Amino acid sequence: MVRKIQKVFFMVVILGVLYICLFVTKAKAETYFFNDWNWFSYTIVDGGKGVSIDSWSASESFTIPASVNGIKVTRIGNSAFSSSSIQHITIPASVTTIGEFAFDNCRYLKSITIPSNVTSIGKYAFCGCESLQSVTIPGSVRTIGEYAFYNCKSLKSVTIPSNVTSIGNSAFYGCESLQSVTIPGNVKKIGTYAFAYCSGLQSVFISNGITEICDDLFYNCRSLEYVELPDSLSHLCFCAFGNCAKLKEVYVPDTVRAFTDLSTGYEYTPTNSNIVILGNNNSAAKNYATRHGYRFEVFNCNRLCGDSRFDTSIEAAEELKSVLGVSKFDNIVVASGEAFPDALAGSYLANVKNAPMLLTACNNASVQRTTATYIKENLKPGGTVYILGGTGAISSSFESQLYGINVIRLAGANRYETNLLVLSEVGIAPGSDILVCRGDDFADSLSASAVGKPIFLVSGKLFGSQLSWLDAIGSNNTFYLIGGTGAVSNLVSNSLQAYGYTERICGMNRFETSVAIASRFFNNPTKLVLAYSQTAWDGLSSGPLASKLGLPLLLAQNSTKAIDIIKEYVCLRRLNLNKIYIMGGNTLVANCYAASILLASHA
Repeated sequence: MVRKIQKVFFMVVILGVLYICLFVTKAKAETYFFNDWNWFSYTIVDGGKGVSIDSWSASESFTIPASVNGIKVTRIGNSAFSSSSIQHITIPASVTTIGEFAFDNCRYLKSITIPSNVTSIGKYAFCGCESLQSVTIPGSVRTIGEYAFYNCKSLKSVTIPSNVTSIGNSAFYGCESLQSVTIPGNVKKIGTYAFAYCSGLQSVFISNGITEICDDLFYNCRSLEYVELPDSLSHLCFCAFGNCAKLKEVYVPDTVRAFTDLSTGYEYTPTNSNIVILGNNNSAAKNYATRHGYRFEVFNCNRLCGDSRFDTSIEAAEELKSVLGVSKFDNIVVASGEAFPDALAGSYLANVKNAPMLLTACNNASVQRTTATYIKENLKPGGTVYILGGTGAISSSFESQLYGINVIRLAGANRYETNLLVLSEVGIAPGSDILVCRGDDFADSLSASAVGKPIFLVSGKLFGSQLSWLDAIGSNNTFYLIGGTGAVSNLVSNSLQAYGYTERICGMNRFETSVAIASRFFNNPTKLVLAYSQTAWDGLSSGPLASKLGLPLLLAQNSTKAIDIIKEYVCLRRLNLNKIYIMGGNTLVANCYAASILLASHA
C-alpha cells in the first residue's frame, strides 16, 4: 500500500515538472527577424492566445505587427522600449495592455496614439519622454498608472477619457507644457502630486462625481489661475494648491464640508496667502477662510441649466416668471432649438409680449410633449402662442398638441422672410432704433438679443422684400450695425443710409463685439448674463430674460483670453457686480471664470 502511494506521488511530481518545463518553454522569449538589422523579441502569453512585445532593435521607427506566427499581439511588455532612441511607433489595435516602464525614458518619442482596446497604462509607461508633445488616450482606458507621464516636459495637451477611474501618484508630474486639463467625473481616485510641477498649467476642470481632492495634487503649478471644483466634492485638501502663485481665487461649492489633509486628518493651509475663497454664507468655505485669515467673497451666481437646450429654455422661462412677478404668461414664443435664426429674430417679439422663448424640436416627440405640456400649464386662459418658422422648423404635429389654444405661426420662405413677419407682427414705427445683424451666424445677434430693440437679419445685400419693408417704416431710423464689415457689409450699410442714420458697433472678435454692445446700450449694470460663445443653443432663450432684467448678455467660454476681455470691460467701466447669471452647464462657462469676473469688479 505504501509503495503504491509512493508511486502515485512520484508520478504526480514528474507530471508537474513536465508541465512546468512545458510552460516555461512556451513562455520563454523568442526573436523575430525582419531582416539582418531589424528584429524584436516576444513572449507567448495568455495560454498561447496572445503575444507580448518585449524588446526590439534600436531603430528610430517601428510598426508593431498585429500578429506573430498567427497569434495576436496583445501586450507591450514591461520595459519593452525603455531608454531607446525610438521616435515614431505604430501600435496595432489588438494591443490591450501597455506594461510598466514600456516607453520609459524614450527621450526622442514625439507622439503616440494608444489603440482603442487598451484598458490600462502601466506605471512609468511614458516616464521621461521629454519630446512627447501629444498623446491620444482612447475611451477604453480605465486606469493611468503612477508616474505614467512623469516629466513629459513637451506634452502640450492630453484628453483624459470619461471612463478613467484612477489616476496614479505623480502621473503627470512635471508636464511643464500642459496648459489645461479636464478630470472626468468617473475618476474615483487621484494620487498625490498627480499634476504637481506642471508649471505651464493654467486651468483645471474637475467634473461632477469626484468627492475628494488630495494633498499636493497641483503643487507648484505656478501658472495655474482657474480651478473648477465640482458640486460632488465633499473633502478638499487646500494644500493641493500649494505654491500656485497665480491662483487668485477658488470657488468652493457648499458640498465641501471639510478642509483637511485626508492622509493624516490634520488641517493644512495653502502657501499662497493671497487666495480669495468664494462660496456661500454659512458654508465650510467661509469658516475655513475666517479661521485662516483669508479674504472671503460671497459668490452670487444663478446658473440656468437643464439636461438639454430645451430644458434650459424652460429654466429661463421659470426665471422670467420670477422677474415679471407672474405665475403664468399672457404670451409664449416658440422657436426651433435646432436652428438659431428664428429664435434670435423673435427675441424682440418675446420682449414686447413679456413672453419667454421656448425651444422645441421638429421630429422629437418627447421634446415636443415636454414643450407643449409646459405651455398648457403656464399660459393664461385666452393667451397666445407664437410659433416661429414653417413646418420644416416646427412640425404641424407639435402645433396640433396645442389644440384649443390661440396659435399664430409666423413663417416665411426663409429666415429673412420670417424675420420680416416677426417685425411686422410687432409693428415698427418710423424713427425706431433697429439692430442690424448677420443672418448666417448667431454670435452678434445673440449678444444683441438682450438690448430689447428690433433685430433685422441681413446677408451680403438687401433683398427686395427687405427694401419694401424699409419703405413702409419710412426714414429717420437709427440702424446699429452689429459686427464688422464681414458681418454687415458696406453695401448693406449704404442701402440703409437712405432710411436713416447708421452706427457700427464691433470688436476684433465675437467677445469684443459682445462687450461693445454692452458698453453702448447698458449703463453701469450691477449684474451680467453669460452665454456660451461657440454654440447658440443655451443662449437662444436668454435674450428676453436679459432684456427684462436690463442686463447685457456677454459671450464667454472657458478660456483666459475670453474672460480677460470681460474683466477688462468690468474694470474700465468700474462696474460693481453683485450677481452673475450663467446660461448652460459649467463645461461651457465654469464657475471659476464667473468668480474671477465678480472679483475683478471688487478689485
